[in-house]
Amino acid sequence: MMRKIVIIIIALVVGMSVSAQKKKQNNKSQSFKYVKSYLNQPAPPLVVREWSTEIPDTTGKFILFEVYGTHCPPCWEAIPKLNAFHAKYKDQMVIIGVNRTKVRLPQEPDADYYKGVDKEGTTYNALQLKFVPWALLIDKNRIVRWEGSPNDLTDEIITKILKKYRKKKGKK
Repeated sequence: MMRKIVIIIIALVVGMSVSAQKKKQNNKSQSFKYVKSYLNQPAPPLVVREWSTEIPDTTGKFILFEVYGTHCPPCWEAIPKLNAFHAKYKDQMVIIGVNRTKVRLPQEPDADYYKGVDKEGTTYNALQLKFVPWALLIDKNRIVRWEGSPNDLTDEIITKILKKYRKKKGKK
């Protein structure tokens, strides 16, 4: 009987610990412990060594640069949202997804935006990423105006940033 009680107590403690860890991981401020922030600073090098799509023209446009992984369900979840953003904002913003490999798993949805490969992981390393997906929304002056999981990005955030920083064209 005592042994069963001890096992139940251990199970409860482990369950509460796992629950607390998940809460921390879902807290945006916690995620910045696992990535170098470039918010309101010049963007890190945005490197695509080989394009899987045509090469986008980023002249005069905002860039939403996403670093993603091949075996990454949260990355796959972001694709339909990024497709919608691409369709809605394509005149003002270019979306680029970069991965370390050309491999594409069958369960990965088709992307309508631009994609490429950087086997060396230049941007990944500059961000000191410990997880993906991660995205940077960069203004026309190449300053990072938003960073985080693309799954957390909303139309409201994009619209606000485009409106606020579109007028600062060419100013440093």
